[in-house]
Amino acid sequence: MTTAPPPPSGWLPTPEELGRTPQLAIMVALDASLEMTACALQVAHPELARDEPPYQLFGPRLIVADELLSRVERLREALSCYRDLARAQRRPAYLRLYDPDDIPF
Repeated sequence: MTTAPPPPSGWLPTPEELGRTPQLAIMVALDASLEMTACALQVAHPELARDEPPYQLFGPRLIVADELLSRVERLREALSCYRDLARAQRRPAYLRLYDPDDIPF
């Protein structure tokens, strides 16, 4: 089982993106946690790297770990899709971030 590829460079949301879609902040933290979960499971169970179906693995822990890796991968893919859609969304002009240079005095 392989994990989702690492996010591309620039995957952290910009302040403007966070102003438009603040939920991206927690999604970045969740994505990092999921990546670490997958890494920890792969280190704890190196036999999961084989191309054998989980029923040929020994023990219920390996079967559950394999299922967790599969779900982690699907959730990371969904987070990536949501992040891409959120970045493509245009922000209305009235929602732009505060700029101290805009003060007229």
